[in-house]
Amino acid sequence: MLDQVWKSESDWRLWDRLDAAEAQEALREKRRKDRDFPAAA
Repeated sequence: MLDQVWKSESDWRLWDRLDAAEAQEALREKRRKDRDFPAAA
């Protein structure tokens, strides 16, 4: 039982890290576009 809980907890942490990495990449892409088009800002 405890092993199952621990595994699901680590799974959640893994997904949190993947989501954070994806959000960071999206933000980086947005900043890159903003730099390319300063007039649009």
